[in-house]
Amino acid sequence: MLKLIFWPVLVPTVLFSMGLGAIVPIQILATIRLGASPALASSLVAVAGVFALLFCTVPVGGAILPTGTRMVGND
Repeated sequence: MLKLIFWPVLVPTVLFSMGLGAIVPIQILATIRLGASPALASSLVAVAGVFALLFCTVPVGGAILPTGTRMVGND
């Protein structure tokens, strides 16, 4: 099972997570450079993460759920 989903699912997820992890410190430093306090900069990044979770990930999961599951590799 893991072999079937390695390239189409796990590799893009890892690459996306690495990119997000690399950009978050840059967002905080850019916000501080624009004049915000470090606490405000960190709060803005945290709120953006929560916003993405609540309004992107959860609704997409809810939209996919009614379609059901499809067995991969059982031809």
